Amino acid sequence: MTLMALTIAGVVGLIIWQRIDRIQKQKVELKKMVRQRTYELNKTNKQLVEEVHYRKKVEKELRKSEEEFRDLFENANDIIWTTNTNGVILTINRFFQELLEYSREQIIGTNLLDYISIDHRFRVIRNFLKFQNTYFFECELNILTKNKETRIIWVKVRGIFDNEKYVGIHGIGRDVTELKKTQAELQEAEQLKRESIKQLTLKLAHEIKNPLASITSSAQLVASSKDNKENPKIQRHMGVINKNVDICNRVVRELYTFTHKPKLNLTRISISDFTNSLLNYAREITERRPQIRVLTDIEEKIPAIIIDEFRMLQAFKNLIDNAFEAMSDEGILTINAGYNSPTNEVFIEIGDTGCGMTDEELNNAFKEFYSSKPTGFGLGIPLVKDIVDAHSGTFYIKSEKNVGTVFTIKLRAGDFV
Repeated sequence: MTLMALTIAGVVGLIIWQRIDRIQKQKVELKKMVRQRTYELNKTNKQLVEEVHYRKKVEKELRKSEEEFRDLFENANDIIWTTNTNGVILTINRFFQELLEYSREQIIGTNLLDYISIDHRFRVIRNFLKFQNTYFFECELNILTKNKETRIIWVKVRGIFDNEKYVGIHGIGRDVTELKKTQAELQEAEQLKRESIKQLTLKLAHEIKNPLASITSSAQLVASSKDNKENPKIQRHMGVINKNVDICNRVVRELYTFTHKPKLNLTRISISDFTNSLLNYAREITERRPQIRVLTDIEEKIPAIIIDEFRMLQAFKNLIDNAFEAMSDEGILTINAGYNSPTNEVFIEIGDTGCGMTDEELNNAFKEFYSSKPTGFGLGIPLVKDIVDAHSGTFYIKSEKNVGTVFTIKLRAGDFV
């Protein structure tokens, strides 16, 4: 073999070996890629299996949730419905359908206004105009059943939105017809009871009034006789009689006021004149009970008030009587008055350093015929509230047991005197 042939054979062999080596390397690389791809495919397949399993689980839970919601929707003891933006009914629950006495097929697609009584349709329209600003309202409505029976429902309505676009209305309501009937019957029974009590108290007050006048006259005659004026024991007993007659007279006044709700005769009254009347009344009582001091704090510039002077004096005298009764021995009665310019209100306070009230007594203070005292009918505070309410005022009580009580009445101010 010639040198040329050997050289060519060597070159060819080298080329073949290089190609075989490249093929081997490519084979190794290909196997590596296949393994990597296989791993990725297995991983992806596992993820797909997990995803399918998760989706099936979610779908199952969604179906269960939907079934629970549907069951709740259908079996709720409230009426539930949805409409489009024009009030056309899209869905209703079983309770609403049975209340209207129509089939579901007859109701779906009709307008909700068709089932609302004519006198209440304007109420719906008025609320719907507000609804366009807030997308919520609640009100009481009368609806008509298939048999023309009126049912009273309390409804709450809110907007339905899809991607922030208003697409419909969702409503929920409760049939309160029987509740309203029961409330009306209770009110009627309460009114009859009050009328019966008024007749009884009026008769009782009339029967007590005349004997009290005789007792007062007789006590004055006994106390004013020459011999008795110098007898401290008799004077002390006469004081006890007069004190208890005052209590009885107060009860009679309360009974008369209770049977005659205030009809106001409004006049313009200066605060200085009014508080002077209160001060004089308090001083009359301190003549019999000198151990109690009366203190006042009246602001200088206070606007006048427009009140029924007789009725309002009656209210404050009641509070002053309460204050004196709360102080068994020594004590201080305060009469304060001022003006709150931000609210344009005049306030008058009657305070005492008496026994005060517990939280329970304070909570029950405005109830008629409730009394924590052995005397009285428990009408004083409720009557004060009635008089203040008739003047569109406000009445507050602050009290602490064994410390004292402050009664505050606020009235709308008139002009400055």
